[in-house]
Amino acid sequence: MKYSFNTVNFLCLLVLSTSTHSAKSGDTVSFDLEPKLVSGDDSSDYAVGISYSAQYESGLQSLEDIRRGLDLYGNVKSEGTVLSDHELNSENLYLEGKLGFRYQSGENRVTSDFSEFQPDQANSMVAEQQNFRPFFHAAGLLRYESDQTFDNQNLVIGPSFYSTNTATDNLLTAFYPFWGVSLTWVDIIKSKELKERGIDQENYWRLQTELEWDFQLGDYFESSLPDWATGLGFIPRVVYSLNHDLPDGAKAIGFDENFYFSGTIYAELEERSIRLGEMPLQLDMVYFRTITGAIAPGGEDDLRFEIGVVVNFVR
Repeated sequence: MKYSFNTVNFLCLLVLSTSTHSAKSGDTVSFDLEPKLVSGDDSSDYAVGISYSAQYESGLQSLEDIRRGLDLYGNVKSEGTVLSDHELNSENLYLEGKLGFRYQSGENRVTSDFSEFQPDQANSMVAEQQNFRPFFHAAGLLRYESDQTFDNQNLVIGPSFYSTNTATDNLLTAFYPFWGVSLTWVDIIKSKELKERGIDQENYWRLQTELEWDFQLGDYFESSLPDWATGLGFIPRVVYSLNHDLPDGAKAIGFDENFYFSGTIYAELEERSIRLGEMPLQLDMVYFRTITGAIAPGGEDDLRFEIGVVVNFVR
């Protein structure tokens, strides 16, 4: 089954326009841009570019009410990276939709009676006991993925499971990462890599896992740090894909797996609100990132370095 570029481009524009609409209570809307400079391990190889991420998530319940039980939700997301030299790009382009259930654990974690305290004190103490409340998601996933040049394109479908932790105010909770697992059927739309080697472009299964942590110094040592250091942090991220039931000859060229690792050192910015014409923006952070490997459907897997800034569009 083949899909035109115009169809995919229309869907991308639909996602971006959806993200700019006002959302009802409980919806999650975000749109981020990352202008960046990328260099390979050879200092003569460099590129300028931009990463983008637009996301809209909505459920039957508001985020504050999810702890009352399972919530049916939907999620639409578009993200990717475009560089002036596509050979340095390892992160590709994605457009995906999810439909499933989400749940936040920890509703009954309050174990003490705070009735003798003032309301503000009691609320603070209750929040302290309830702060570790990971979200769990189980959903069906439909994703279009492509490299920057659209030489390698896939349509992916299958179940996905992931969890996020909204509390990072101590070392114990911070070590609970964002994690995700998916088992998907990969329908190859186009694969330049397989075609050039005379290998059949047959569909296959993919098992993908992802882990990401966010360690910010100010979350653990705020009282002992100068103000400028509280926004410093480190984000390690690992993505691993294992492919099964591949066409003959694909494993021999390394098509059976993808490994990606990035380590990001960042500094959050203060006094960061600016305007671009009539559009309010927020400068979120500056960062330095080291990358090795590539995320499916492929890309440059040599060592690379990035310097960039994250810009949030404020509704």
